[in-house]
Amino acid sequence: MLFTKTGVDNAKKCDIIKEEKEVRQWMELNLFVNDDKMQPVPVIALPMSTKDAEQTEHDPKWQTSWLSSFIKDRRKMKFALKTLNGELIGLAAYEIRKQDLVVYIAYMESQPESNPVLTHKAQRRYTGIGKALVANGIALSFNHEFGGAVTLEAKTPELEKHYIRDFGAVRLPSFGGAARLLIPEETSYRLIAPYLIQDENEGGKAHGN
Repeated sequence: MLFTKTGVDNAKKCDIIKEEKEVRQWMELNLFVNDDKMQPVPVIALPMSTKDAEQTEHDPKWQTSWLSSFIKDRRKMKFALKTLNGELIGLAAYEIRKQDLVVYIAYMESQPESNPVLTHKAQRRYTGIGKALVANGIALSFNHEFGGAVTLEAKTPELEKHYIRDFGAVRLPSFGGAARLLIPEETSYRLIAPYLIQDENEGGKAHGN
């Protein structure tokens, strides 16, 4: 399951575990994003609900309706990234591709208030949402014994540069359309390292950007 221990009271933690218990049982990640003061904000990744999808069509509207047939595809596993207060800040759709031994990140999106396309950097409520959603995909990959390998597409040259520079992605052969990228096993562990939960006896945790 993916949840944070930092700043979570026992009752809320139990609710989170109970909700996720029969969905995922794998490595624990201490997921977080950063607020506008670059302070870490604990978040959790849970299966997307119909209410979460409907929220994308309400003002302020998201870039994409998560009620679309593309998103509803049964092959996709949909997750919602939320603060511990229940604020929906990100959504992601993943496909488990056993034939390729990877998890494919089909689509991910930040809330309008934090979306780089919709909101100027200085005004964004949170940063690091995309990185947390990628880490969630890497955890899925480890859980399915794919070694952490994930693939994704970059819709723009800027995104491609971002994934290569910041996520250590490598280019895959493309046959027209969006650039295809792989975050290989040796890179995936480095990406999730800031989110790994340490033994409480080992002391504090480092928060990455």
